[in-house]
Amino acid sequence: MLKEILKHPFALMIAIAIHLLLVMVFIMSFKLTVVPAAQQKGIPIELVFNTIPAVSAPEKNKFQDALSNRKVLEKSSKKEPEPKTTQKTSEQILATSVIAASAALIATQRVAALAKKKAAKIAKKKKAKREKAVKREKQKKAKQRREQKKKEKEKKEQLNKKKRDEKAEKKKIKNKKEQQAKEKLKEKVLKGKEAEKKIKQEKAAQKLKKEKLEVQAKKRAIEKKKEKQKAKEKANKEAKEKKARALKEKIKQEAIKKKKAAEDKKAAEEKAKKEARDKKIRDDSLKKWKEKKRLEKEKKKLEKEKKIADAKKAKEDAERKKKAATDQKKKEQVEKKKAITVAKRIAKSTWGTQIIRHVKRRWNPPPGTRGMSAKVRIKIAPSGYIRGAVQIISCNGHPSFCASIPQAYKEAEPLPRPSRNDLDRTFVITMDDQ
Repeated sequence: MLKEILKHPFALMIAIAIHLLLVMVFIMSFKLTVVPAAQQKGIPIELVFNTIPAVSAPEKNKFQDALSNRKVLEKSSKKEPEPKTTQKTSEQILATSVIAASAALIATQRVAALAKKKAAKIAKKKKAKREKAVKREKQKKAKQRREQKKKEKEKKEQLNKKKRDEKAEKKKIKNKKEQQAKEKLKEKVLKGKEAEKKIKQEKAAQKLKKEKLEVQAKKRAIEKKKEKQKAKEKANKEAKEKKARALKEKIKQEAIKKKKAAEDKKAAEEKAKKEARDKKIRDDSLKKWKEKKRLEKEKKKLEKEKKIADAKKAKEDAERKKKAATDQKKKEQVEKKKAITVAKRIAKSTWGTQIIRHVKRRWNPPPGTRGMSAKVRIKIAPSGYIRGAVQIISCNGHPSFCASIPQAYKEAEPLPRPSRNDLDRTFVITMDDQ
C-alpha cells in the first residue's frame, strides 16, 4: 500500500489537506457556553514548533488559519467567560487538533522525502540505461566504420582490377589492329599480282577470240554455198513428194470412208454394251456405297469406343504420373529436410567445438582443479555476445572453479560465429580442466 501512496504524493497531500479542513470544521462546530465573570479565565497554551521542518505555502496557510481560529476563541473567552470545565475541554481539543495537524505535516514531508528518494533511484536507473545504450551505439558505429573500410578496400581492388582489364583490352585491340593492317597490306600485294595476271589472260583471250572469228567466217561462207545447193535439191524433192502425197491422200480418203462406216457400226454396238455395263456399274456402286456407309458407321462407333477407352487410359496414366510425381516430390522434400538437419547438426557440432577451444584458450582455472568439471548452458546472439548470464547446470568442483567458468566466457566475447545463420544458438557445454 505504501508503494501505491508513494506513486501519487500529490493525491496524498490533497487527502491530508481535506482531513485538516474537516478537523477545523469539527472544532468550529462546538457550542461554547458563557462562564461567570468571577471564575478564572482560560489558561493559554503555548506550543513550540521549533522541531517542525519547513512546509509548503498551502499547508502553512492552513496552519496559520488554525492559529487565527485559536486566537479568535481566546478573545471570545476573554469577552465572555465560560465555565471552567467547558473552557479546558475546548482548549484540549484545540491543542489536540494542532498537534494532529503538525503530525500530519511531518508525515507529508516524510512521504515527500521517500518519493524524492524513489525518483532519484529511478533517475539513476534511467541514467545507467542511457549509458548502456550509448555504449551499444558506439560499438555499432565502430562496427559500421569497420564494414565501411572493408567495402572501400573491396571497391578500390575492383577499380584496380578494372583498370588492369582495360589496359589488357587496349593492348589486345592494338595487336588486333596491327594484325589487320598486315593482312590488308598482304591482300593488297596479292590483288596487284592477280590484276597483272588478269590483264595477261584478257590479252590472250582477245587474240584467241580473233582467231576464232576468222575461222567462223570461213565456215559460214562454205555453209552458205552448201545451203544454196541443198535448197535446189529440196525444191525438186518437194515437187515429187507433192505428187506422191496427192495420190496417197486420195487412197487415204477412200479408206477413211470405209473405216468410218465400220466404226459407226462398231460404235453402236459398243454403245449398247456400254449402257449395259454402266447399269451394272451403277448397281455395284450403290451396293458398295451402302456397304461403305455401314462400314463407316461401324468404324465411327469403334473409333468412339476407342477414343473413350484412350481418354480413360490417358486419365489413369495422368493420375498415376501425378501420384508418382507427388510421391517423388514428398520423398525429395523429406530427403532434403534430412540433409538440412544433418548439415545443421554437423555445423552446430563444429561451431560448439570452436567455441570450447576459443574459451579454453582464455580460461585460467584455479590451481588444484584438475579432474573437476562443470556443465553450463549459454545462448549466443548473432553479434557473438552471450545473451543473459552463463547458467551453470551442474558443477562437481570447488566454488572457485565453478566461478571461473562464467568469467572465462565473458572474457572470451565475442565468440566465434557459425558457418550458417539458421542454427540453434543455445548450447550445453561441459567444461573440464584437461
